[in-house]
Amino acid sequence: MLSDMLLGNNMNSLINDVSFPLLLVPPKADFKPVKKLLFASDLDFAGSDTAALAQLIKLVEPMGTEIVLTHVCSKDGDNDEKIRNILRAMADKITYKRVNYNFICETDTEKGLHNLCEKENADMLVMIHHNHSLLERIFTTSHSQKMAKQTDIPLLVMPSN
Repeated sequence: MLSDMLLGNNMNSLINDVSFPLLLVPPKADFKPVKKLLFASDLDFAGSDTAALAQLIKLVEPMGTEIVLTHVCSKDGDNDEKIRNILRAMADKITYKRVNYNFICETDTEKGLHNLCEKENADMLVMIHHNHSLLERIFTTSHSQKMAKQTDIPLLVMPSN
């Protein structure tokens, strides 16, 4: 961790500066067709996430890949209907037929994403990396950077713009 702080972490730098989709394949990942992928959204940027989803569909539609829109909420039960409505609205804005949605309530976002990946038997996780200020970059690690270090399946990181 100290060497990452002093020298920088190449993977974190790549993710922070991403201007095109970046595919990260962990050493433990199996090489197999991507039949199902999870598209994680924090719902604060539903508009830009929907635009990124439309771009992703152009890539996976020829393969017939199923897409599961996902969200990890921190409180159980409070906003279930609101979350369902936002995910449904995102799915309705696109014309791809193989889109579903699912969410989980978990205080640890990365743990929630792991659980959803296992539950859905996902072949790939897709996350949008949103830009952060310089101070946020220095003192915090984004969810996509954390998942890049933890996931056992390929992670596709897409830019927010």
